[in-house]
Amino acid sequence: MEDKEQGAKAVPSRTPHKITTIKLSEETKSRIDHLKRYPRETYEEILVRMLELLSLTRHSPERARISLIKLDKERRKNLPGK
Repeated sequence: MEDKEQGAKAVPSRTPHKITTIKLSEETKSRIDHLKRYPRETYEEILVRMLELLSLTRHSPERARISLIKLDKERRKNLPGK
């Protein structure tokens, strides 16, 4: 019998090997949910994106502004009713 995990997809390199839990208020969770680019985007992906944008903002505010505009367009396109 084949092992079920053999067919599993590889973990993306940006995903940490050790997973942890953080506590968030419902309001914070809701705010993060509104940042999703697509319905199944993970909190890990959203937070990594936010940290990358923060870093970009410090080094190149104009590039960060352009990135935010592109992200907003993508989010609006992929999330119906938004």
